[in-house]
Amino acid sequence: MTMLPTRLDEAFAELDHAEAGAPRVECLELDDVAIVVLRNADRRNALTLNMWVQLSFVFRELRQRSDISVVLVRGEGTTAFAAGADISEFAELRHDVQSASVYNTAISAALDAIAALEVPTIAAIRGFAVGGGCELAHACDLRIAADDAQVGIPIGRLGVILGPTEAKYLVRQIGAAGLKRVLLSARLFDAQESRELRLVDEVLPTAEHWAGVRDLITTITRSRPVTVRSSVLVADAAAGFIPAAAFAERMHDHFASAYGGRGLAEGYRAFLEKRTPDFDTEKGAI
Repeated sequence: MTMLPTRLDEAFAELDHAEAGAPRVECLELDDVAIVVLRNADRRNALTLNMWVQLSFVFRELRQRSDISVVLVRGEGTTAFAAGADISEFAELRHDVQSASVYNTAISAALDAIAALEVPTIAAIRGFAVGGGCELAHACDLRIAADDAQVGIPIGRLGVILGPTEAKYLVRQIGAAGLKRVLLSARLFDAQESRELRLVDEVLPTAEHWAGVRDLITTITRSRPVTVRSSVLVADAAAGFIPAAAFAERMHDHFASAYGGRGLAEGYRAFLEKRTPDFDTEKGAI
């Protein structure tokens, strides 16, 4: 069987080439890795209303999957993660209070579904991550950008307003002052500026971007599943993102799995024997 890193390299290379077809969201699976692909390359992966709905469905489905260890979100091609919402739809689908409310509800549902996932979510950003694309990336746990990234929410030039759900996920990462700067400047920030503003967590040279993403994914898949899931949970809880009662219930389950499962002894032995632990027997058991 081909090793996961090689299969990821092959998948990334294939996704670098745009595919014809209607705008859509696809979910590819490689072992315990899910790759959510934003496909609308002709419009720099601009997000249609239907794509927001599809994102909600895909991530709700992934939340039910105990056999998935990590989720990567990326755009097809190499020019854009997602260049915002598809403005060509606005005259019909976001033209008054009622239609805008429906549209914003779809965005909020998608972002909430992404943030609710208990496994790590990684936004791999090449090129443009603008407007809704920037908001989508900030519902993920990590944002790894190439040095060709352009990030921002220039809605001041468009005339729409940012909803509370979108604002919530952005403020988690960049704070209220940072969000005000992003919105009021109505400009795009290059990769290094985005790193300084904390719009992205890491910037890699374009030629090394997918390799860096691949290595992080591989590390996560080789880690103990309960450790990975509890790491996401405890970080979010410490930051106040999860209600105390929900956190206590889930952490109780993780504690029991961590110290009552077979993987604990394997982790200890592997460390002492200076080898890579094998946690595959516990995958799908959370």
